[in-house]
Amino acid sequence: MDRLEVLNPAAKLPFPVDAKQGVNEELRLAYRYLDLRRPELQRNLRMRSQVVRTVRELLYGEGFVEVETPVLFKTTPEGAREFLVPTRTPDRFYALSQSPQQVRLGRRRRGWLAECSAAW
Repeated sequence: MDRLEVLNPAAKLPFPVDAKQGVNEELRLAYRYLDLRRPELQRNLRMRSQVVRTVRELLYGEGFVEVETPVLFKTTPEGAREFLVPTRTPDRFYALSQSPQQVRLGRRRRGWLAECSAAW
């Protein structure tokens, strides 16, 4: 090969992925896909995965069954598509949300281990 032609030059990254110095957290969150490439976050993700796998294996070994139950929310005018669930009261509905943000918020509120201990 005698020559190289750049068809689409990439813009400079907003922060270096291998940066040892502190990076503004708002900037890191705005570019989460880059932040996840940092070695520190890679290590954290792998550790979390290992802990969750170990806890699940321990609970499975004790005969526990993992069950995910849907969480019903009040309907909201904006956001993702919702599956409406009627109540016993006429013309009243709950929403089984398809929004991943609400699911994550719910998990953060009650905590994964709280679900396990409730089943215990």
